[in-house]
Amino acid sequence: MKKIILLTTILIASCNNEPTQGDYHKLELQLKNCQADNKELKNTPENLLLKSQKLESEGELENAEKEYKKIVEKFPKTKQAILATEFISNREANRKKLKEEKERKKRIGYKALKEQTTVQDAPLTYSFKNIQLAKRWYFDRYGDRYHYRDSERGAKYITSNVTIKSEIKDPALNPIYAFKLENGVLRMIAQLTYEFYRWEDYGSYLGNSADYSNDFSRSSTITFAVGAQLDENEIKDSPIFILMRKSQCIQRTENTYSRPVIKYIHVGCDNEPIINLDEALSDFHTIKILNINKL
Repeated sequence: MKKIILLTTILIASCNNEPTQGDYHKLELQLKNCQADNKELKNTPENLLLKSQKLESEGELENAEKEYKKIVEKFPKTKQAILATEFISNREANRKKLKEEKERKKRIGYKALKEQTTVQDAPLTYSFKNIQLAKRWYFDRYGDRYHYRDSERGAKYITSNVTIKSEIKDPALNPIYAFKLENGVLRMIAQLTYEFYRWEDYGSYLGNSADYSNDFSRSSTITFAVGAQLDENEIKDSPIFILMRKSQCIQRTENTYSRPVIKYIHVGCDNEPIINLDEALSDFHTIKILNINKL
């Protein structure tokens, strides 16, 4: 009120004397300060609460939340702040619930992927057995001997024995991957490796003699052991999908310096680190779903 009287006095005085530019600047500054003071006087917890409640009743929940947060920030120990905190907490809980429901609906869609342990992908037919998580992966057996790999600490192997029947003499094999479901998409976490399940003897394992049972040009059916190491933190709380791509890029190679001499390796495989449900349905066969109860 004093400032308004002062401003009035200045205006009356200026009628008798020509005001200077300095008077104008002074008057303008005082008006701005007065407006700021009036605005601040209106920002009481009571007025802010009334404004917040009005926005809430009108359905302007986002703007209402901003005003409620101002009360908590400026007047944290008032009864208005208690009411504001309650509204903010409810909003946060609702957002969390909506997010979880959205994620649940996304997961449910992946129930369209059906496990199949026998898969036909011409010219090959795959039969998977003993799909499991294990600390040790066995392969390259001969006689009563075998080779194995033990997983690192905090990890396990996804392993399976797979018998492949081929209609041709030198087929490329299909790549197999482990995908983790997160945020509504599948993220690749591992690519399974092909090893031979068994050799005729140690000599054939070394490459000193032929093993026709592991040669598609001599045998229509070969059994492999496939596996990949998975981080336990990646797999403990989420569905894990073992998928086989509907394309063949795993090639047979021979290297006299490797053991065994014959291996199937990934050559030119088109790896996609992230796929969606439509891509999983159209481009992959679903072999196994780990933690299927979490869908």
